[in-house]
Amino acid sequence: MKNNFENELIFIRRKLHECAETGFDLEKTRKIVKSELEKLGLEVNSCANGCLYTIIEGEKEGKTILLRADMDALPIKEETDLEFACPNGNMHACGHDMHTAMLIGCAKILCDSKDKLDGKVKLMFQPAEELLLGCADAIKGKILEDPSPDCAIFLHVLTNTSLKTGTAIVSGSGVCAPAAMFFEIEITGKSAHASTASQAIDALSIGAHVACAIDSISARELSSFAPAVITLGKMSAGNCANVIADKCTLSGTIRSYDQKTLEFVFKRISEIADFTAKAHKGKAMAVELGSAPTLVSDKDLSQKVFDALSKHLGEKNVIDGEMLARQSAANGGKISQGSEDFALVSHKIPTVMIGLSAGSTEQGYSYPLHNPKTVFDENALSVGAKCYAMAALEILREDSK
Repeated sequence: MKNNFENELIFIRRKLHECAETGFDLEKTRKIVKSELEKLGLEVNSCANGCLYTIIEGEKEGKTILLRADMDALPIKEETDLEFACPNGNMHACGHDMHTAMLIGCAKILCDSKDKLDGKVKLMFQPAEELLLGCADAIKGKILEDPSPDCAIFLHVLTNTSLKTGTAIVSGSGVCAPAAMFFEIEITGKSAHASTASQAIDALSIGAHVACAIDSISARELSSFAPAVITLGKMSAGNCANVIADKCTLSGTIRSYDQKTLEFVFKRISEIADFTAKAHKGKAMAVELGSAPTLVSDKDLSQKVFDALSKHLGEKNVIDGEMLARQSAANGGKISQGSEDFALVSHKIPTVMIGLSAGSTEQGYSYPLHNPKTVFDENALSVGAKCYAMAALEILREDSK
């Protein structure tokens, strides 16, 4: 039977889930977060384009730690049939509603533990993570100032893995997630009636040629020691069947563990689009929409987080991320290696990511992240709140000695 704290987090999470919003446009989401934090007597501030933050001060002086949750959803029509499914065409298919509820839960724990808090905890609620734009915007808005955090921790839920709910994975040392870039290719042709195609410049056809040519980059231009994953996830062109399209847009992503490789791939995409379009008498331009560098996990902070979570969750429920990655690769398994815009912070101050299982395949969680049918085990909510809070309390206590 769930206690009041667990039920409260579930209630908050479902409110967030039901009003899923995307990008920076998070009016309803921010209202919920602000209201819940103000109930705790916390002052809620905003920086940049709607990044919320609050500061919890302990009774003793000490360092400052930054804890982040992302708030935005995806433009996916939900197909879960949950009672609290979002009806507006958006969906928290990446679990950011879980992250936000967990960090609110962390705030509740820390507000009740100020006598044990040796320093300050800055709680950051970030928009536009899915666009790889929110963190950079918050940094420009001085989220890393006044007070300046000495280190940072963020958490991401997982589902459809082999790990039981509540299992925490602590990122090891070094690069632990790839750099990423969103890009868009705008192709311009000339419209005409389908019966007079010779008078047109078919932007849709050019787009198809560009898409096929881009596929050759991974196969023929990259070393096996510095690979990249190139995805074209969207192609838009035309309005009706008997009109030659004069515009075509391709949208996609690049991911690589090597920043130079990522930059090289985007350069080649730009060149391929440009010259392919010219060969067909059209024009094309590739534009970067958002990007994030590799995520770098700090060795010393990683060990501190690992020790803190092992103490409060039990050693059997905490896994070293490096070791898990090696074992998973050796056994042909897979753990999500999505990119993170909070990686920008990891290049400025020591940072660690916690992965938290919120539904295993054995428990019946059959759909992965970003799937319209994906669901999460809400039993992970209180565990995530505890991960945030106990990591902060233990690390600040250790650093104050």
